[in-house]
Amino acid sequence: MYPRRNPGGGVFTILLIFCLCILIFYQIIITLILPFRFNVFILLVEVFILFWLLFKIVYPHY
Repeated sequence: MYPRRNPGGGVFTILLIFCLCILIFYQIIITLILPFRFNVFILLVEVFILFWLLFKIVYPHY
């Protein structure tokens, strides 16, 4: 009755990864200009989320 959903994520996950890569790029530039601890913390959180989304795509049933 319902269509099968792709367990690895769909267009929304790919869009999130693309936006996150852009945010990481700008955060690296900001961190190089103003190396505050909070900027580095935000950068680490963004990289962690990016790897989590990539892991979700590569291993969808894990």
